[in-house]
Amino acid sequence: MLQIKGIPSQASLSHTLYSKNIHKVVGNPHIAILFKLIEFEDSPFTISKQGSEALNKAIEVMPNLLKYKDFIQKTLAIRILQKCKNFFTNIKFASMTKMLGFYGDWDKIETLLYECNRLNMVMTIADHAKQVITFDQVAQVHENLVSFGNKLRIVFQKVQERCTPDKERIRIFEKIKGELDEEMRKVKDVKKAMTETQKNLTHDREAEMKHWKDQKLKEE
Repeated sequence: MLQIKGIPSQASLSHTLYSKNIHKVVGNPHIAILFKLIEFEDSPFTISKQGSEALNKAIEVMPNLLKYKDFIQKTLAIRILQKCKNFFTNIKFASMTKMLGFYGDWDKIETLLYECNRLNMVMTIADHAKQVITFDQVAQVHENLVSFGNKLRIVFQKVQERCTPDKERIRIFEKIKGELDEEMRKVKDVKKAMTETQKNLTHDREAEMKHWKDQKLKEE
């Protein structure tokens, strides 16, 4: 339907929608606003402020969109979390609840955090003792390394296509590639340790909640 060759990726779909102005729906400009907020906006504050408003107005114009409201709200919430990691190392529960107020209460937000962790969309650690969410900066470094490594490989391939093979150039590239691979291995080890820490914090929280419930039952 969109005339995309091969299996379309999220990036190729977004590019096609934007380049062909498919996101611009006649009579409902709020859909285009939602699209730009999700695909291009870097500020989590702007997405939080304008996203819910644009969604509600879009539904007012086209009531049939109501059946997609929960899904779009979840998409906006995930996007806010993804952008937050570029702004914060830590953020208080209260601040996050305020920013994602359109999505739901804290229990719903916490469930979303766990889901994002499980699917590797946004890696966070929720510290209930300090009421703070920590964004996994190691995961961000890993993403940057992978992105840089992929760009380096693309550039090298283009150079190879245009130039005669050069043993020295290949040697330098392989050395850089080896260093990048080693850095990514180290990042993965640290990421694994942070995931284990998160599991321990979750276990401690569950134990604390169980103790609190048992204590309450005894008092009753």
